[in-house]
Amino acid sequence: MNYILNLDPRRGRVFVSLKRKRRDEQFLFSKAVGRITREARMALVLVFVAFSTVAWISPVQADTAFFVVSEIGRPCFHCDSFLLPLTDPQDIADARFLVANGPGGSVGSIPVVELTVGSDGRNRDVLAAGEPLWDWHVSGFEGFGEIAIELCDGWPGFIEEDPSAFIANTGGQFCPWSYTVTAELPAPPAVPVLSHWARLGAGLALLLWALFHWIPFQGGRFGARLGSSGQGG
Repeated sequence: MNYILNLDPRRGRVFVSLKRKRRDEQFLFSKAVGRITREARMALVLVFVAFSTVAWISPVQADTAFFVVSEIGRPCFHCDSFLLPLTDPQDIADARFLVANGPGGSVGSIPVVELTVGSDGRNRDVLAAGEPLWDWHVSGFEGFGEIAIELCDGWPGFIEEDPSAFIANTGGQFCPWSYTVTAELPAPPAVPVLSHWARLGAGLALLLWALFHWIPFQGGRFGARLGSSGQGG
């Protein structure tokens, strides 16, 4: 760059301005700045979408009851659990019957449910330390059965290994033979909003770092090019 001394007699001051050696450098610089502007707009769009996705929580009906589904046998083998939301009064009554009396009565012990990939912020393993969320959730309930096909048998931890594969293999149906309703939650499970915001903040920081460090500029990183633009005469 060339440094030029300028005199402004009307304002009575002297200032220093920069002049680039080549017009193509000025053009590339303007082009890169323009690209940052476009990338920034895209980043804002992505952030908006992320905020919308994270902030949206599937609504819970006022009459929804949440039940813990865990292993029948003691001691447990897999020692995990998942949550079963029910809204139909008869389904809720059947679940409460199982909690009070256990399997073997007039109500089938096997919950037959439909699954969807992705956490709903509620389905979790209440038997594990910290009650971690599962990356899948119950999206439908078909009833309590005495028997079920082996294809849809399994356990929560097995589904967690690859929810998409399990759902594709079973058509989205889950009927764990050795599991039943064992408890009812006194209130709907709390949605960990803060943890979602923390994840979003980390993702946003990574996005901004990539935006301002990895934009190509004259065969190198834009950040590196700006840092060395003052070198040379």
